[in-house]
Amino acid sequence: MAVFYNSSHRVYAFVSFKVLYSAFTAASAWDELDVVPRPRMLMREILNGGLPPAYHLVRSPVSRTVSCFMDKYRKQPTRIDCEGFCWQHCHEILYSHLGITRGASDSEIADAFLRFRFDEFVNLLPDLYHRDAHFNPQVWTNRLFFAGKHRMRWPQCKILRVEESESLVVIPDIDFSTKTNTTGHIERDFEVTDAQRSVIHQLYRADLALDGCVS
Repeated sequence: MAVFYNSSHRVYAFVSFKVLYSAFTAASAWDELDVVPRPRMLMREILNGGLPPAYHLVRSPVSRTVSCFMDKYRKQPTRIDCEGFCWQHCHEILYSHLGITRGASDSEIADAFLRFRFDEFVNLLPDLYHRDAHFNPQVWTNRLFFAGKHRMRWPQCKILRVEESESLVVIPDIDFSTKTNTTGHIERDFEVTDAQRSVIHQLYRADLALDGCVS
């Protein structure tokens, strides 16, 4: 989950992982804020000239779940020989489930993830969704915290559905036609079943209520 700010246009964007996050990190005009949004940040903006525009980008929970699986558990394991490669937290929390032991080589870990099935992943999501930002509900993205607790949401935050590309034209200084961190070239070895779709819908039911977010 991330908050980006464009100082030239004085606009915020609240973005989840696998919801155009890479497009924002690649855009030089947008800075990723390294702090959890707090009410005082909102008050400072209001005092400095009124509430600036803010956009909350959302994606179909099923599409996001598939994209996450393909990126982290199909694409990433094939990149172990790339410079700067490392396993992420979203991998490490699955080590025990996959029988990956301390001291396992990158090749052994990669093989374990490439054998990891999508149906296993979906069945594990109810125990994983709160443990890593890649699985967190999108509805969490624009929450404001004070004293470590969720107190409110960023007000007047316009919902933009990434499936509706025409709605994204309001976001300045990003060419969304240039794809970043895509998984379209990775062959999918599964189809999403009705049962899996039901699990995802139930887990992310609050996301589905975000301005009619597509399923």
